[in-house]
Amino acid sequence: MTPSAFWQLFAAEEKQLFQDSDTSRVLDRISCLLARYNPGLSAEISDDEVCRELIVTADGDPRLFRVVEDLIEAAPHLMYWRVIALKPPRGFDFSLDFDGVSIVPSELFFDPLKSGSDPTAIGIRVFAPGASRLPGIREGMRQAVEIGLGERLATAIKRIEVAEPAGDMAKYLPLTELTAYVAWHRSHHKLQ
Repeated sequence: MTPSAFWQLFAAEEKQLFQDSDTSRVLDRISCLLARYNPGLSAEISDDEVCRELIVTADGDPRLFRVVEDLIEAAPHLMYWRVIALKPPRGFDFSLDFDGVSIVPSELFFDPLKSGSDPTAIGIRVFAPGASRLPGIREGMRQAVEIGLGERLATAIKRIEVAEPAGDMAKYLPLTELTAYVAWHRSHHKLQ
């Protein structure tokens, strides 16, 4: 399916998808359309009453970023939807719940990790209270980093470790400075 064919199908259902208050049903329908275009893509949608937002995501797969961008570039003017390529950066001012334990990324710190085999690779160790007893915390931290940095920049982080805070946290960087650290690291290593 071409981007044009996808948007023809989407435009034919645009108003109905906008008016449907069942967000999961709308997301299912959009996901079906996206799967016909490229099965590696997925979507996130808002439930705004004036103009809904459709974010087409490659689920962090940088090989599909251009596919997403081509699709969004081909989008026609839509009356009820605003389309966005890849998850945008949203900062770290939110909380995540892990088995009843709330983790607030803006209150966390990180330590850059060095790779012996690839000095250009970016790795971080995030210090989170209760990390040792929270199943899924590593994957949850990956999601937090993606929310904070956005989908494109989050792929620069090749390794994420999560550890209990120990000692003086002042010697570590606030997680809210991760965007600046990634920019510095990429500039320092002359990466794009």
